[in-house]
Amino acid sequence: MERSLGDKIIIVTTIPELNEKGEICGFMEIVEDITERRRAEAEIESLSRFPSENPNPVLRINSEKIVIYKNEALNVLLREMGLSEKGIFKILPEDLGILIDKALKTKQPFYLLEVNVGTRVFSYNLIPVIEQNYVNLYGRDITKRKDVEEELFKSHEKLEIRVEERTKELMKINVLIRHEIAERKVIEKALRESRNELRTMYDAITDMLTVISPDYRILSANRVVEKQYGKDLVGKLCYEVYQGRKEICTDCPTKKAIETMKFAFSFQPGTEVSPPVEIYAYPILNEEGNVIAVVEHGKDITERKKAEEALQGAHDELELRVKERTLELQEKNIALKVLLKQREEDKNELEQNILSNIKSLIQLVLPKTSPSVRMQRAN
Repeated sequence: MERSLGDKIIIVTTIPELNEKGEICGFMEIVEDITERRRAEAEIESLSRFPSENPNPVLRINSEKIVIYKNEALNVLLREMGLSEKGIFKILPEDLGILIDKALKTKQPFYLLEVNVGTRVFSYNLIPVIEQNYVNLYGRDITKRKDVEEELFKSHEKLEIRVEERTKELMKINVLIRHEIAERKVIEKALRESRNELRTMYDAITDMLTVISPDYRILSANRVVEKQYGKDLVGKLCYEVYQGRKEICTDCPTKKAIETMKFAFSFQPGTEVSPPVEIYAYPILNEEGNVIAVVEHGKDITERKKAEEALQGAHDELELRVKERTLELQEKNIALKVLLKQREEDKNELEQNILSNIKSLIQLVLPKTSPSVRMQRAN
């Protein structure tokens, strides 16, 4: 009796035991594990059904080139092609006889033997069975695959053409890019030289120059500023660096320039960290007319202030000296006026004396006449 025991299959054989009288006195059971045998039988059965169940053509041909087996799929194909069994070789690979002989002789199979059957394409594998002196042919319909391959080939050709066209375009673009790169290198060199020239000019200016962002952070500064406030200025707030403040300066020209988008001026008196400066702010506008930065031109007027103070001192001293000289001249003028008056008086007195003396002399010289005559002569 065959039984299943878990994943095992067993056969139990019961043998009766007889006594001396021939009577059954017991039973003996023999258990045999036939699991592997049943599996082998199932595999053999499956393999025996494989050719007939295969949806593709399968056939067997002996060394005499006689078809000794063909499955139903091959019969269906013959009917579809309108062929009899004699025309079977029309749907098999060319030179099949030569291939069969060669396979049986060399014991080597042949693979991927393609055959065009109408609008369909089949691929056969020829497998020799040396012991039985025949070959098995396993066919497979590869029409769809061939169609896909054909489409792929056409697509590949189109792609090759497109690639070639694109390559020509890219070559032209490459030439243009090379020219652009060469031109860009020339432009970049000119820009570097211009930048260096501007930086040299920027640093050569003896006044303080700073470029400030709309949020009042330092973008760049010339050497005069760096010498006065240090080199690590970029990114710092201008009012913290220049005025030591925590907020924007009251009369900030940069703020005015940002708000008005026009030139602004301011005077910042000196502090402990900054000299007195005149600040000129020039806004930089982008194409949209927005302020992107402000150039601050700071002019240190310390020396000018000293010169103005010295000039004012000299002016005050000159004024004092002029006043003193004026008083001195006024006193001399008064003395001169007194002297001139005295001289005028002396002159008048001298003239009177001279006239009196002349009269006396005339009286002595002239003869005695009447008083009237003398008077007329005297006149």
